[in-house]
Amino acid sequence: MEYRRTASNNCVRVLALVVVLAFAAMSASADSIFVSQYGVFGGLVPRTAVTAPHESWSYYFELSTTPSVTNAGLGCCFNPVISDIEYVLNGAVVPNAISSATFFIASQAGLIDVGFAGGGTLSDFGFQAYSGPETSPTILPGVYLISPGSFLELSNGRKIPVGGDLYINSTPEPSSLLLMGSGLVGLGGLLRRKLRA
Repeated sequence: MEYRRTASNNCVRVLALVVVLAFAAMSASADSIFVSQYGVFGGLVPRTAVTAPHESWSYYFELSTTPSVTNAGLGCCFNPVISDIEYVLNGAVVPNAISSATFFIASQAGLIDVGFAGGGTLSDFGFQAYSGPETSPTILPGVYLISPGSFLELSNGRKIPVGGDLYINSTPEPSSLLLMGSGLVGLGGLLRRKLRA
């Protein structure tokens, strides 16, 4: 009888530890956000460093959920510090293609402009993807539908229509994953013990 009471108390302790670790993992904030988009160019698109007829394209970059801002236009937009930038055309990485990103408020057609180093801009219109003032914004994760009228403007001024979705995904910190993993290990140990008894 005493063994069962001790085993029961141990199970309660392990379960309490698992619950605490699970809550800690959920409350640990994700510090990074990945922004990505992809598409396929039409047949009439000229061949440039960043475009080609009938070719697939994609980009992604990383930034903080509360990014450092290099330039802010109050009531308009801001340029966050971005990193791990990659632009891919037909499966091949185009080095140093993207130079900047600008997030816009809803009244300025919202969403984002992505600037290319060789000139040209990808202008995606849609919902505003951040909250707070432009000087200290918070990026809002989600899938954003790109509104009609969005375009890629080449360095020569030619505009190419674009569409689809813009993806802004949070990435969990390693500490969050560690806490979640240890919680699952504890839960697995608890279940194993229960099954043995």
